[in-house]
Amino acid sequence: MSIGLPVYNGGTYLDAALDSLLAQDFADFELIISDNASTDRTAEICDDYARRDARIRVVRNASNVGSPANFNQVFELATAPYFMWAADDDLWEPGYVRLCLAALQASPDAVLACTSLRFIDPDGRQIDIDYSHLDNPELTSHSPSRRLQGLLRRWGWYQMYGLMRADALRRTRLLRNIYGADVALTVELALLGPFVKVPDTAFWYRQFPSKTEADRAARQGYDGLGSSASRFTGTQLQEGISGAIMASRLPRLTKAALVAQVYMTTSVIDPVWRNRVYPELRPRLTRSLRERRFRVAAKCLVLAGVIRSIRLGTGVKRGAGRLARRVIGRQPS
Repeated sequence: MSIGLPVYNGGTYLDAALDSLLAQDFADFELIISDNASTDRTAEICDDYARRDARIRVVRNASNVGSPANFNQVFELATAPYFMWAADDDLWEPGYVRLCLAALQASPDAVLACTSLRFIDPDGRQIDIDYSHLDNPELTSHSPSRRLQGLLRRWGWYQMYGLMRADALRRTRLLRNIYGADVALTVELALLGPFVKVPDTAFWYRQFPSKTEADRAARQGYDGLGSSASRFTGTQLQEGISGAIMASRLPRLTKAALVAQVYMTTSVIDPVWRNRVYPELRPRLTRSLRERRFRVAAKCLVLAGVIRSIRLGTGVKRGAGRLARRVIGRQPS
């Protein structure tokens, strides 16, 4: 198998990440590191590890090509039938690769295998929160619609750091310069086949609570948000997911049904999504009209009307319920 580690100025945590990967109890892998023109100690660290371990291959970009291109590059350089991305600040239990590989080999129709995960803070301490909507889900259904729904009802998407079949990944558009590129890629993979999950907690994802949406977008390499980085994340995720569906090789009617499912879930059914999307619609509508992007403007107008109707209906029901309780409470016994 191949492990691809794209890095830019990762000197703070890179040693720990490399030690964690090289300590895997499944040792038959190549580790491809792509240094995206770092200006810190990254190059020195990479060269030192490459001298000590023949499994490591280091490539260095002359200039920063952006995060998506750097992620894609390590995959394009990979030679094995199984592939996984590794971030420069995460950690893995020694059995992570072995567990994921065994899960994939036991499920020939699966395209990706992952384990349970937990978050750690910048100091490596576990973050104690409710993981019920954050842990990796098991998406073993043979229905693309059910697998998509399983992803839409999550509050985080981390499966792209699982182990994948390289031939399945080649059938996607890889990471693109859009907001939520990792989410769109995960959806593309999920439409190709099931994901299997090993229940063991073997992946530790480092979180940085101080980072903003603009910081996260910049780390993905996306430069198209501008001042709207913290304003249009929900609607841009909707569009990224819908674009992933339309790019799939599914039948046209199936794709139309799945896109409808996306907007139904994120604008009507799921209150977390709905509360994220609704405040963006008016400013996004205004901006789209100014930029003469009338299709986006029409979508925002329709979604705003649907969500407003739902909120109004909920408010009427609550008001009627309160009135009924008052009337009932005043009746003589």
